[in-house]
Amino acid sequence: MPSLESTTATATREPAGRADNPRPLSDEDLLTQKEAAKERRCSVRKLERERAEGRGPPYVQDGGRIFYRRGDNRKYIEARLRGGDLRAAVTVLRGTSASVRHRRTRPARGG
Repeated sequence: MPSLESTTATATREPAGRADNPRPLSDEDLLTQKEAAKERRCSVRKLERERAEGRGPPYVQDGGRIFYRRGDNRKYIEARLRGGDLRAAVTVLRGTSASVRHRRTRPARGG
């Protein structure tokens, strides 16, 4: 028979959206550094470096622990979409206006 400690620890650590936890995912869910890095497909070290340099997505600091809100992580990724019709597709999916920001052109080099 499993100990009470092992069953409660598992139940509290399971994030939303898993098969054994039917609560739907929310933009307010807090992600650990490891989960946020996995969602962004980068290393935990990169997240730490971005925080130290004042870059990266907003984060929550609770004592010595760092968390990222799922929605902030997604917004950070969406803000970095480049090229093609990706921006237009995201705009349509969000149901916002059809206006899309155009990429800035670089000034001509030389002279």
